Amino acid sequence: MAEIRRRKFAASAWIPLRAVQPICEQGNRCHLGFKDEFFGAGSLAVPVALKDKATKLGWSDVGISHEHRACVDDDSIDIAALQEIAAPPKSEKWGSLKSLEKVLATVCSPEEARRALTPLVGTYQLRLADAHLPGSELAEAIKLAGIDGSSPALHQGQTLIANCASAAMAIATLLERLIKSENDKGNKNG
Repeated sequence: MAEIRRRKFAASAWIPLRAVQPICEQGNRCHLGFKDEFFGAGSLAVPVALKDKATKLGWSDVGISHEHRACVDDDSIDIAALQEIAAPPKSEKWGSLKSLEKVLATVCSPEEARRALTPLVGTYQLRLADAHLPGSELAEAIKLAGIDGSSPALHQGQTLIANCASAAMAIATLLERLIKSENDKGNKNG
């Protein structure tokens, strides 16, 4: 099984993961004494064969920045690769987020996996809201994304971004656990 995953990974696209979590903000932005601290992390999974190229990348290529760049959305997740790790029952069809949740649940409780993905599910539903969701489902999407619908729009946007960043960090931590688990299995099997 591990050999199959390695072959898939080697042929896959590079996967950037980024997370930003505010730590504190004091004072007024653009005024003397303003302080803004945050934790930021950026990582990149690359096939081993391309390791030399990856080592030449700079922080701005992989890390966090204020530039708008391409993003990963649920439509670009390789569902087949996920379902090699956690296959759905024949009677069910899982989308990308459900498949990712089931993969994460191989290294944590199903509840923890669900909690990690909940803000992303809510965000995805919000993305569909204009075209597809009736009002009652919009309220549920806002709740899943962890947003207080009564707060000002700017605060709602800030909360959405922070919740997605926290979700990305939780998912990254669980994926690291999965990689370690797979490496441990590989070492035991020789």
